[in-house]
Amino acid sequence: MSRPPITRARPYTPQRGLVAGQTFTSERQYRNALARARGFVSHYQRVRQPHIITSAREAQALRPAAREARRRAFQVLAEARRTGEPIRKVAKDYRISLESVKRYVAPALTKDERGRWVARPSDRLYRQLTTITTEGVVKVDTRSSKTASLIARYNNAVRRFLSTNNPDHLKPFRGKTFQVAKRRFRFETDPDKLKKLEESGQLDEADWGSP
Repeated sequence: MSRPPITRARPYTPQRGLVAGQTFTSERQYRNALARARGFVSHYQRVRQPHIITSAREAQALRPAAREARRRAFQVLAEARRTGEPIRKVAKDYRISLESVKRYVAPALTKDERGRWVARPSDRLYRQLTTITTEGVVKVDTRSSKTASLIARYNNAVRRFLSTNNPDHLKPFRGKTFQVAKRRFRFETDPDKLKKLEESGQLDEADWGSP
């Protein structure tokens, strides 16, 4: 927040934007006014509204806090899918609310016979992922949760290899490929090439596995 918190002792009057000229004496009052200006009944209704990202442009337009919340929501989804645990339980471990998870990955969720939110077996949500192929470090856009899961498993194997120097972690991915937008990529499993990428600093900036 670039301004001090809004209080009765420190009211806030925006000089521009949707509610310019109005004076607010609390954060709640200000957020509700912004939400109403955008067509919602309240800020609470706005944050409950699903926010499904469909392109790289939309993902890049997210504010840092929203980008982090979306990243955690996808982590919760992946973990719930892996373990079979309810979304609420996994979300608690990742320090994110159930409502925030639903906001970003709602189409990938369903309710079980006990009324609990759980992960569907697969989904078609947009993800942009970073991984390492024989072409180098690449970013790929995919709507296949199965492709995303394969990339995540490979990325984890590379992390384990780099931390232990044990190439056995890479064996399951030798010769493995994945396809995105009619292009087929092959995972890099050459230990020497991966080490060179790490030494060159190219892997330091790679935000592996983040949607």
